[in-house]
Amino acid sequence: MLRLRRDVSALTILLIMLGQSWREGLALRLPSLNSMRTSVRQPGKEAMSGDAKQPDAGRGHEDWRGISSRRESEQLGLSTERRKDFSDGDDMTIRNHWALLVAGSSGWFNYRHQADVCHAYHVLLRGGLRPAHMVIMMYDDIAYDTQNPFPGQVFNAPGGPNVYDGIRVDYRGADVNAATFLAVLEGNASAVPPGSGSGRVLASGPYDRIFVFYSDHGSPGVLGMPSGSFLYADQLVAALQRKYSRRGYKEAVLYVEACESGSMFEGLLPQGIAAYATTASNSFESSWGTYCPGMSPGPSPLFSTCLGDLYSVSWMENADLCDLTRETLMTQYDIVRNRTSRNYTYAMGSHVMQYGNLVITREVAGDYQGMHNRGEGGGHYPDGAPASCRPGSGPRPSPPTSPSSFPSSTSAPASDGGDDVSVGGAGAEGAVRGAAGTFLLGGGDGGGAVDIAAAAAAAATATQMEKRMAAEERKGAGNGEDAVGEAQPLRRRRQGRRRRAAEEAKAAAEAKATAE
Repeated sequence: MLRLRRDVSALTILLIMLGQSWREGLALRLPSLNSMRTSVRQPGKEAMSGDAKQPDAGRGHEDWRGISSRRESEQLGLSTERRKDFSDGDDMTIRNHWALLVAGSSGWFNYRHQADVCHAYHVLLRGGLRPAHMVIMMYDDIAYDTQNPFPGQVFNAPGGPNVYDGIRVDYRGADVNAATFLAVLEGNASAVPPGSGSGRVLASGPYDRIFVFYSDHGSPGVLGMPSGSFLYADQLVAALQRKYSRRGYKEAVLYVEACESGSMFEGLLPQGIAAYATTASNSFESSWGTYCPGMSPGPSPLFSTCLGDLYSVSWMENADLCDLTRETLMTQYDIVRNRTSRNYTYAMGSHVMQYGNLVITREVAGDYQGMHNRGEGGGHYPDGAPASCRPGSGPRPSPPTSPSSFPSSTSAPASDGGDDVSVGGAGAEGAVRGAAGTFLLGGGDGGGAVDIAAAAAAAATATQMEKRMAAEERKGAGNGEDAVGEAQPLRRRRQGRRRRAAEEAKAAAEAKATAE
């Protein structure tokens, strides 16, 4: 009888402890039986962990990686704190919010991509995301570039703040590549090459939300990277599918800035993996830069490059000025679509698209970009447009289904490797290749001479892009990487690449001749 009483007392104490743990939310972080088993070490042997090759990002705790210190945990992005970063707007089961910010280019004339990412970091930081839950990938070569008139500073808008201030880059230089990006996205720390950056990954779990922002050049079915091979559409979608199947997130939102960025998701992103994506352009048109020399407003006359991308600054300046605790993702999409399309004229503008599970658009934008972003709900953007926090009353045309149905608003062919750059102020006719990095310098009327250095860089960049695309095509033909499902047959993609390579070579020759 005495022994029975002791057993009952012990059981009672155990139940009380478990109840307390549940109230504190610790039950959601208890390791699984499999993770306990695979983390066991045998004498004289390394940890026997099948997760070292295929980690389950959804577990969200330290034991399964064999992590021995708090410092190592923080380097991998696995916070040892159990508190929430901020209270979610509509789902009390959400534990944490994660973000991956990527600039896929390098070089001074691609300034705007890194400026976009730096601005996005401050938007999310102000919104309440913890730095430990944000991973930043960018080449990090513009802040102290010899052509930067303000060394150590980066601006994403005329008269704007220094968005480089306080930035913490996790992967820079050659560490910014497609393989590392996919490993970070999936939360697979063991797949990150040893010695690469901070080694931090999106170690999110089944009760977490993730936000991904990418800014760079693009082409049908691919996104650029400053090092290594392109990031292919099927690779990106497959990584999301694997992460979701391993309970690596509850919901995911992706914002992609690039030419033809819609091709990364069109016909590829399934609705059943709780992922929603919006892109700067559809699958066959260019996206556009903004705050460029010659525009009004434009950057300081000391600048020879654009400060931002039109789609990117549209959503970030919306987040700066509007209350994201009330504004839904669909409302933000409508506002961004209006501004990026130039009030649906598409004169030096593009079609902002959305893919995946559109039910997610009913949620407030603050759930992904930070619930502390409450804004002021008024004022104007630096380009003079009214900072409306409500969708406009203008037309909502359905996106055309063929390139021929789009009005031609530029004098240059669509770029294949990056966003086109509008010049000459609002409504001016004329455009130059964002991929080549050629810019017209001068007054607000678009007049002035062509920068010879920029034209020379344009020729070199275009030639390099042409050779790189040819090499990637040969590689893809050999290993089948070019097959991105039935939505984009191999023949169509090859023909598109050849056509764009020819256009790029022609533009480079013209730029070189102009410079000479």
